[in-house]
Amino acid sequence: MSVIKNKEGIWEWEAERKRFNPVYKDSVIKYLNSLDPLFERAKETCEFEFILTLLRVSGLQDPGWDSYENTLEVFRCISKIKNKVREFKTIRHIYLLLYGHILEASEPYEILANLINVVSGGRFIIDNFPDKSRGKYKIPQSPSEKIDKLKEMANSLNLGQAIFPLEDIFDRELRNAIFHSDYSLYNGEVRIRKPVKSYSHDEINTILNKALAYHEAFSNLFFMYIRMYEEPKIIPVHPGFSNDPNEKAITIIRKGYGLVGLKDKWSKEELEMGHIPHRIGRFHRYEVKLLDGNRFLTILPKDRIIRVNKYLKILPNFLQKYIVRKIRNKF
Repeated sequence: MSVIKNKEGIWEWEAERKRFNPVYKDSVIKYLNSLDPLFERAKETCEFEFILTLLRVSGLQDPGWDSYENTLEVFRCISKIKNKVREFKTIRHIYLLLYGHILEASEPYEILANLINVVSGGRFIIDNFPDKSRGKYKIPQSPSEKIDKLKEMANSLNLGQAIFPLEDIFDRELRNAIFHSDYSLYNGEVRIRKPVKSYSHDEINTILNKALAYHEAFSNLFFMYIRMYEEPKIIPVHPGFSNDPNEKAITIIRKGYGLVGLKDKWSKEELEMGHIPHRIGRFHRYEVKLLDGNRFLTILPKDRIIRVNKYLKILPNFLQKYIVRKIRNKF
């Protein structure tokens, strides 16, 4: 996307984008201007908890368990497929499934909830939408339940505009039809069975373009704030994190990417006096080794995995698999 913030802090297209659907173009700008104030206010309220929200660490995990990374990968993969497909029905089925994926993806809901938590003076919470008990089973909360909770949280802080994009794209009946395979395509229409309803080509096109615009606006904002951290920055910790009013933390940066972690700012002398070190972030295995080897390290080199993948792409599949097996444990 080529969007910029003008001097008044309003998002707008940097240049005319005639090839984009008009609904998509208008919605991207509306959603950026709805969501960005929430990010800004959270950062201003408590940068420490804001950074924890961006890092989204939920416990000890090996690489490969980040569902939001997978969501972004799904969109990259489908974009490649879509560019090779010309049949209308195939493209329509693909985008209906993407619509469902956008509504079901858990991390955007969690990020929005935590941004609101921070603005309200609260703290980062690992699970804002715990499963419901239904007899002996645990049932995940539905998108509509999550949106209702977010609306309630946001309205209490006069931040209802931040939830507007979700309300604007959410169609409960269409979402249910997609995930229960109760829809069909006919002459450009999408027909659903519960309730019996038909969406015209223009109606479904509008819904899908709005959903894609929401995904683009949210993900671009999220990574924009990650990229803002170009150099290590010292920040005060949340009062609830430490009893020491003088304790500070410092961000950990990966060159060419931005924020990847947060650690204590204790000096060698302070550590010898008994202050407790801490570190949190999303690191590759080789980065953990670098950080373990130098506990004062705050700038990591550019992502080696991206560089390796660039070379792997030009090799035959059998050779790619062989090399990946050989070097996997190093990353």
